[in-house]
Amino acid sequence: MNLKAWLLSGSLIFPFATDAGQDKPYPVRPIRLIVPSPAGGGVDMLARFIGQGLTEQWHQQVVVDARPGATGIIGTSIAAKAAPDGHTLLLAWVAPLAVNPGLYSKLPYDIHRDLSPIMRVATIPNILVVNPSLNVASVKDFIVLAKAKPGQLNYVSSGIGSLSHLAAGFRQIPSVRVGQVAQGDQGHRHSG
Repeated sequence: MNLKAWLLSGSLIFPFATDAGQDKPYPVRPIRLIVPSPAGGGVDMLARFIGQGLTEQWHQQVVVDARPGATGIIGTSIAAKAAPDGHTLLLAWVAPLAVNPGLYSKLPYDIHRDLSPIMRVATIPNILVVNPSLNVASVKDFIVLAKAKPGQLNYVSSGIGSLSHLAAGFRQIPSVRVGQVAQGDQGHRHSG
């Protein structure tokens, strides 16, 4: 067989081979996009933005389902126990997937067995924001102020064991006593 005939035969076989291996269309019904944090927070807003785009692209409704609680454990558990048919997705931040398995000896889900990662969607940083009346322009300034006013300053986090709680790390600095105000509602925290 010459090269031209061989290439032609290959081009005829290829379309049939791809049709034979093609899966069913996806999605075949609405998608449930679980967000293990409160409505109004950063992850929820991102999920709604992504959900709108996927709804337009897939011609199937993507319903964002906020399931907050227990530093993301509740929503992540619901997603992990859903039928593995691709119609329930989870959009989570790092705590339910990376921090919680290190903090808790027993979770209602196994991130390796019950969940399949698809992709990183975004990076959402933690930021330190202070009231302008404190005259603090840097983390160093804040630490100096906290040392000067032990026990008089507080910071807000989404809860004990949350990434915002762990990232603060003020308790690791000698002579700094800053109180934590655990407030799970991200939307409320961000709105002032």
